[in-house]
Amino acid sequence: MARNPVPAEISEEASPEGVDVNALPLTGWPAFKDKFLACFWELEEHLADLFGLNDSKYQWAVDQYMEEREAQEDAEDFAAFEREQEMEMENERVAQETDRLEGGEAAAATAPLTAAAR
Repeated sequence: MARNPVPAEISEEASPEGVDVNALPLTGWPAFKDKFLACFWELEEHLADLFGLNDSKYQWAVDQYMEEREAQEDAEDFAAFEREQEMEMENERVAQETDRLEGGEAAAATAPLTAAAR
């Protein structure tokens, strides 16, 4: 009885030096297994997206925190803007009063001198 010869793809005598046997394209069961697993992982990824398993479980809490923080920063910015506006108005009022007083003192100081000089 004759032995079944080893296929040329697997035979060590048939593979030339320097050729990696693992780099040869897969055939048969290994090829089917690799394709099946690739299809399975792709299907799993789509199902996970469909059922929302890839979404953050507590994203609503993160969104709420970010909105509150943004609102707080806006309130602080608005309060700082109002304080700045009040300071500008106060400085303008003080400047006007200072001008009025300086103008009044200058007029009062010069009035008697001009009256006395006549």
